[in-house]
Amino acid sequence: MNIVIALQKELDSKLILDFVSNYKWPAKSKFKVVHVLHPHECTSTTKREYLERFLNSFVQNVKKNTGSDDVSSVVDEGEPVSAVLRVSEYAKADMVIMGHDPAHAESHKSVSESLAQLEKCSIVIIRPPFHTGGGAKAKDTAKEEAIV
Repeated sequence: MNIVIALQKELDSKLILDFVSNYKWPAKSKFKVVHVLHPHECTSTTKREYLERFLNSFVQNVKKNTGSDDVSSVVDEGEPVSAVLRVSEYAKADMVIMGHDPAHAESHKSVSESLAQLEKCSIVIIRPPFHTGGGAKAKDTAKEEAIV
């Protein structure tokens, strides 16, 4: 099975790693981790070095937690939907795993919603258990945090 993991935020990465670590993957599954830099994002050496360390750490955790040696990462540039589609096509993905950013969902279609409509393979969208974006009220979130 070929799996593409699209990472954007560190919070999403922890939730995604938890999902990937607990899922029963078929033997010889291959993982491709992708991070997309928007064209307007700063591409300074410092940011790239941090990103490489972040991705390397994530890749090592996927290897350790899944037992797969076939885990690699790539940094792509451009519009996120097109970039993830490009990487998943190249990787011949059977599944794309990604987070969800509710902050962008209100003003326009989120990357995850767009991919769910355009991608030919299965999509797994990992949502945070609670958040203040996407129309949730801050006081409701505070209640959820207190209960947890």
